[in-house]
Amino acid sequence: MASVGVRKVKKTRVVLECFDAFTFSPIKYPAEFVFDDDSVSLASSMFGSVSISYTRENAKALYELLKAFAERVKVEEEMRRLV
Repeated sequence: MASVGVRKVKKTRVVLECFDAFTFSPIKYPAEFVFDDDSVSLASSMFGSVSISYTRENAKALYELLKAFAERVKVEEEMRRLV
């Protein structure tokens, strides 16, 4: 049984990639998804934190994002297979 006032948080590490404005070379930053009781946040020391509340509208938008992401991964894997 959980103690009163103690919240359970799950963290998942990811890597964000962006391009340097001067060299146009990719830069990778460690980040993590933090799943909290009332929201999920994407936190990075370089970019700060973005929090998304658990709502039906946000769930629909994130579902569409993940669906597009999965399709893109599938295309990338197919392209690598053909090369």
